[in-house]
Amino acid sequence: MKKLLAKLAILLALAGLSACGGAVANLQVFNASPDAPALDILLDNEVVVAGLQDFAFQQYQEVGAGNTGIRVNEAGTSRTLTELGATLTGNQSYTLI
Repeated sequence: MKKLLAKLAILLALAGLSACGGAVANLQVFNASPDAPALDILLDNEVVVAGLQDFAFQQYQEVGAGNTGIRVNEAGTSRTLTELGATLTGNQSYTLI
């Protein structure tokens, strides 16, 4: 059930954004789960956020636009908590919750 809720939160956060040109998107991450361990966020198998504690924000950072695989791992491990694919549009800002 937690995986389903996590995927739903990710999809809702990424939904409804208009298309626009550009090769870079902005991504901010918030670990909103009170019972989750620290998290690593990977885009296409590359760690872009490491060790994000519960109820902590990671500031916006530039990431490559386009189709990407998003994976949420328990920090410092290869244990995947959830994963999905998404399309990040250039010149748009996204918040992963």
